Amino acid sequence: MSESPSPKDGDETCPVCNKAKGKHMPEEILARSRKIEESQKQESGKSQ
Repeated sequence: MSESPSPKDGDETCPVCNKAKGKHMPEEILARSRKIEESQKQESGKSQ
């Protein structure tokens, strides 16, 4: 019956370091998103 609260902008956790995204500097966010994109490209290249 109890629903989990929807995440707020600053409450999301970073998939790379598991810290709140709101505590990251903009440069950190860009670096982590690039790492995620690169890893996704590598995974898709391996599966083909």
